[in-house]
Amino acid sequence: MNARELMSSFPAVATAGDDLSLAARLMREHEVGFIPIVDDRQGMRLAGVITDRDIAVRCVGEHHPSGCRVRDHMTQRPIVTVHPDDSADVVLERMDRARVRRLPVVDDAEHVIGVIAQADIVRKLHVEEQRV
Repeated sequence: MNARELMSSFPAVATAGDDLSLAARLMREHEVGFIPIVDDRQGMRLAGVITDRDIAVRCVGEHHPSGCRVRDHMTQRPIVTVHPDDSADVVLERMDRARVRRLPVVDDAEHVIGVIAQADIVRKLHVEEQRV
């Protein structure tokens, strides 16, 4: 199985200039804890990522005022990614090495085409959750 078969396609995305509250709303609406950040929604070129933990720790935990932008709290490049043709073993190795639970899937031009989360691996590879 490869990354294309594991990934969730058409993920919700935000831009660095978006209000942080938009990223949080997208997470709530899509029931995810991770949003790829793109240069623009038409090009979909990966610029970074933001997680629910980033918002909680970097914004709320630091008592930042409302009106923060995604760029203020996102993780910027280099971001660990996988290519859609990478094997499941490559996906697991990169997640393990980077100690992350989610990876953006990008094409040769660094356009976001999907996301792989631990839940995708458990569900699609039928791997025990504890092992993942």
